[in-house]
Amino acid sequence: MPDALQLTRAGLHTTLQDEGRWGLQHLGVPVGGALDLPALHRANALVGNAAGEAALEITLVGGTYRAVGPLQAAVTGAPFALTVDGRAVPMETRFGIADGGVLAFGARRAGARAYLAVRGGFDVPLVLGSRSAWPLLPRRGALADGSRLAVASRMIGAPRSDVAPSPAPSPVLRVLPGPDVEHASHAYAALCAGTYRVASSATRMACPLEGPPVALAMPQRSSSGTVTGAVQVLPSGAPVLLLAERQTTGGYPVVAVVITADLPHVAQRAPGDEVRFAPTTRAEAMRALLAMEPWRWT
Repeated sequence: MPDALQLTRAGLHTTLQDEGRWGLQHLGVPVGGALDLPALHRANALVGNAAGEAALEITLVGGTYRAVGPLQAAVTGAPFALTVDGRAVPMETRFGIADGGVLAFGARRAGARAYLAVRGGFDVPLVLGSRSAWPLLPRRGALADGSRLAVASRMIGAPRSDVAPSPAPSPVLRVLPGPDVEHASHAYAALCAGTYRVASSATRMACPLEGPPVALAMPQRSSSGTVTGAVQVLPSGAPVLLLAERQTTGGYPVVAVVITADLPHVAQRAPGDEVRFAPTTRAEAMRALLAMEPWRWT
């Protein structure tokens, strides 16, 4: 029998995620994948997997996970209290779980999402080029209590110990003007002046924000393609931040787009957390992108 991870208690919303499904948005298939990609990459590097190997994305509340066979694991992202057979283990480092041992997630101290990788990855077939969950695929939604994931052997090298954690999540998200700002420059300024909170209805598709409405009057527009990080404004004036499982087209006005380097901060905002927007430049957005994950290029 192959080694496996038994999800005794899966957690509130635990899914399998890799880097997502690219090249299919013209067919209506969102990219999906891990919302905090640097955290996914760190977890995999710590156990010697390829950076984009599938791992468990654990949202807000973790569970208990029993090893079937000895496993090497790492947990990154939102800081949880972790124990293996009652013994505390640290985040952002590799640790072992003996055959029959139990990894338990306790209190979450901050953030929203943690990533649990095991050496070798999970033996789950590719669907449309990815192992990521997507609710519209059969048996690819949130994992249930009692689920069992066989462990594969796709490690690519020795585990790394020089992986630096990402900066602490920030409530300030840098944005560039969206494609509809030419019709509503005042809306961009109003968005950047407001203070918002993540609504309890936030999902992997979108993050509705509660706060001052953004007044917007512009001509009717047709639907167009969407991007992760786009900030749409609903007819009510409420802003909505689109995430990885967003619909691939949308008709609401887009007044801002969060820069790629700050998308991990979006992933780590929990319901009730504060969000503010700060205007930036394309040059700064590119500098921030090039500065991401420097450990990967050494």
